[in-house]
Amino acid sequence: MCGMGAHVRRSGCTFSNRSMMGDRMTFVTIMTPFGMTSFDLRHIVTCRGEVRQTANQTLLFTDFSIGQPQEIPRDLRPRMERHLAPDTAESSSPIKADAAK
Repeated sequence: MCGMGAHVRRSGCTFSNRSMMGDRMTFVTIMTPFGMTSFDLRHIVTCRGEVRQTANQTLLFTDFSIGQPQEIPRDLRPRMERHLAPDTAESSSPIKADAAK
């Protein structure tokens, strides 16, 4: 494998309520402040206003050709900062997506 990208360094998930086939789920992903080589994502899944699942991930930016962590590219950082959680940045916009099933 070659090139650069992010791989999962740590991941955790909690299912707090049951979901059934046909439930319409809403997914919200929020980025929290990031370091030089890693960043955290928080995922919240709801249905009819009720939290069904939460998950946290730490992703590490990596040069796959050498298998070593690399700094997040300077041109990517400003684009990532636009998605920081509201309490950590002046202008932010959580990434939202609705799934039909």
